[in-house]
Amino acid sequence: MRTRPIRRAAIVFLAATAWGAAVSVRDDVVGEPLGLRAPGSAVTHLVTGWGTGLAAPWPMAALVLVDAVREASGRPAGRWSRLVGAAVFAGTAVEPVTWGRRARSPLVASAVVVNLVAGTLLLRAGRGATARALLAPGPGTAWGHEPTR
Repeated sequence: MRTRPIRRAAIVFLAATAWGAAVSVRDDVVGEPLGLRAPGSAVTHLVTGWGTGLAAPWPMAALVLVDAVREASGRPAGRWSRLVGAAVFAGTAVEPVTWGRRARSPLVASAVVVNLVAGTLLLRAGRGATARALLAPGPGTAWGHEPTR
């Protein structure tokens, strides 16, 4: 069975989020978008759904899973994958740990790279799924036109 693009991107994104979460907990890398830091540890940020400087919030992972399930069931998918992929890029770009303004280990650097790869895959898969949905015929129609009688 052929793996669908959103499903592949979702798997990579979930793995990147898990890796980022593990590194965040190990090195206590909390989210500091644009230098603003919420109180608490990396574990607190992960549990509350805020994410960290290296891991997306768990609600974003849930949205990507919704898209993967929609794709598997043949329903239009791709919207959430595109949105989350763009948010991954934006979130990574505004974190001081990305730019070396906080202490970094090789593990931290790897988590940043993996997040960017996952964001790219989500954007591409979401865009492709949306384009395919626009081109596909509707049920019982010939390429989106009502049947002639």
